[in-house]
This record gives sequence, structure tokens and C-alpha cells, in this order.
Amino acid sequence: SSLKSRLEPSLDLMADVAMQPSFPQEDWELMRGKRMQDLEAARMDPGQMSWRGWARTIYGESYLGHLASEEAYESMGREHMQAWYSAHVSAENATILVGGDTTLAEIQPLLEARFGDWTTPSTEESSEVELDFQALPSADDLPTHDGSTIYLLDSPGAAQSVIRGGTVVTSRTDDDYAAFTLANHVIGGQFSARINLNLREDKGWTYGARSGLRSDYTKALWSASTSVKTDTTADSISEILREVSEASDERKFTVEELENARGYLLGSRPVRYENAGALLGELQSNWLYGLPDNWITAYADNIRAVSIDS
Repeated sequence: SSLKSRLEPSLDLMADVAMQPSFPQEDWELMRGKRMQDLEAARMDPGQMSWRGWARTIYGESYLGHLASEEAYESMGREHMQAWYSAHVSAENATILVGGDTTLAEIQPLLEARFGDWTTPSTEESSEVELDFQALPSADDLPTHDGSTIYLLDSPGAAQSVIRGGTVVTSRTDDDYAAFTLANHVIGGQFSARINLNLREDKGWTYGARSGLRSDYTKALWSASTSVKTDTTADSISEILREVSEASDERKFTVEELENARGYLLGSRPVRYENAGALLGELQSNWLYGLPDNWITAYADNIRAVSIDS
């Protein structure tokens, strides 16, 4: 990210970082110390404890389930970074996305001047380290869970309990993804959603409760999370489970709830594109995860097409 007036020197710096990384040992020592301090602090923080336990439980042995540890950082040196760079970073598998007050005719010569000769990885020195890189996961790689299971990570003296739960659901390319997106907003994706109105507005147990969808190379993951007063932990879990179960049976979504969620999604989406970074983020996501070319332009129509029966 750069001021337009400083674009060329910024691109010089970017090219140097991308094509000639030196991985200074002293910089790694500073970073390693900071990362290990963060790990120590995470073991005392209920939010971090919840996230680490959640990641391991949901993602298992896939790359998202691998938790950082002191042992891993201690065993890692600059030669491992060089090996990773040599294996993964090259012009053959790179894409450059640019957004801002510019045109292709203006930006392409600047990029060609700096990246046009980039053909093979270039490091300060070659590395003889061999790393065992894990293949990208699929939905079949994720652990399976029979029924609802509650895991408890004890944090004595904590004033609040962090609750996090969810399940693997659909894929962004499935026909029902737009319907699931709207359903999520009704149940927990916005302030007026059922979970937040229940736990915050009605009972006063939390400052906020939300749910959302996260997607990468696997199927989408739906999750709900909140922090509640310790003495309401069990009741809060029960209320979240009740809201989810009743939404498909006793208290189905209403047309009013659907239209409120639809209005929020369609009304807030254009504002995001006032920021070039947000649009680039979506384009990058399309490229990374192989989404259809019309994923962005068809989004609004897909949301409009969802009915209450969907």
C-alpha cells in the first residue's frame, strides 16, 4: 500500500523483498522472541485458549490445525525460510493485483521494469535444507464429529468464559451458499440476529454474540462465538444450541428476518468497494480458491434470488 506519489520507490522495495530476500538472522531472533512471548501470553488468555483448542478440534492434522509451539520456533532457522522460499516463491506461480488511481497502461511498465526478468527464485545463498510440505487439505481431511460435543479448557479465575462452536457446512460454489449466507445473518451475522438479541439484549450476559462463515481450500466453516459472564457459561451454551435447533423446526426464519438480512448484505456491499484493498481481496480470493469468474458480479443477484423456502 503506497501513496501514488511514492509508488515507484515502493515497488522497488516490494521487488527487493519478493526477489532478493536475505532473511537476516538478527531479525529472525527478534521475531522468534516475540512469537514465543505471544505463545506464553496465549496460555493465560481465555480467548486465545479457545481459538487454539477450536483450531485443533475442527481442523485436526490439516495445516490449519497445526499449532505454533516453542519447540517449533526453537528448531527453525533462516535456512528453513530459504528452503520454503525456494520451493514456493517464483514468477511461474505468482500473480500481481493492483488497485487504485491508475490504469493498466500506466502500471504495467512499472511492474515490467521490476519483475519482468523474474524467472527463478533468487536467494542470498542456496539452501540444502529439505522440508516436507503438506498438501493442501480437502474436506475429507478434516476430523468428523458425531453429535454435539463440549470441550472445556479451564482458566482459573477468569472473569468471563469464551464460547466457540460450529461445524463444517457447505462450499462457496454450492447452489445453496447464498441461502446459507442469509441464514447465518439471521441467526448470528448482525446485531439484530437471534443469538445476539437473546444473549445480549434479552439476558445481558454478553457485550455481543456473533456467527459467521469462513472458507478456504476446504468447505466453509460456520461458527458462533461470544464471551459471557462466567456464571452464565452453561446457560449461554444451552441458549445458542436452542437458537440453532429451533431455527430449523419450531421457530423458522420469517420473511421479515430474511428481508432485513438481505437489505443489510446488499446495502453494505457497495461501501466495501470504496476501498481498493477490499476489491483486491475478493479478486485474490477468486484466484486462490478457483472461484467462478463472475463470483463478485453475480453475488447480489444470488442474494436477491433467495426465498424464505430456500
